[in-house]
Amino acid sequence: TMPLDSFHNAAGTLVRSARGDEASRCQWTGTVHQGAALVPGRLPTHQALKFHGVGTSGDLGQHVSIDSGTTLGGGAMSVCAWVRWESFRHGSTIMDLCNGPNSNNSLLANVASTNTLAWEIRLGNVSKAIHVANVLVLHTWMHLCGSVEQNGQMHLFKDSIELECT
Repeated sequence: TMPLDSFHNAAGTLVRSARGDEASRCQWTGTVHQGAALVPGRLPTHQALKFHGVGTSGDLGQHVSIDSGTTLGGGAMSVCAWVRWESFRHGSTIMDLCNGPNSNNSLLANVASTNTLAWEIRLGNVSKAIHVANVLVLHTWMHLCGSVEQNGQMHLFKDSIELECT
């Protein structure tokens, strides 16, 4: 389950970040694929997308794609999400920014069918990863963040507590 600030509906376009005043909002739009459902979110006034595991992976599985053509990477960045697992399926991805398999990827996901959290970055032939075992909990909202500094140092956080640093 993945919460976002607000939605138009669970099929097609979803609304961007709703932070800040109208002029300074970060406004990315995305498209929901393979029929994720809107469900109550972590907070009573928010909704979340629930991914039921339909399809296999990539374009065949349930996912949200960013439609703006935004280019990310090449410097410091952080990726954060409120997530809640109902079961640990093989590689239930929170975020995967990529140009294709093993091509400039940034990935935040569980490993295989376990409660191990992975934060991985691959740039060309160079890859770095943090894996923290036994950290994900079923049926519980968790705030997960992966960050990388300009110098390449990576950090992984759960509920504002740093789990590991490279």
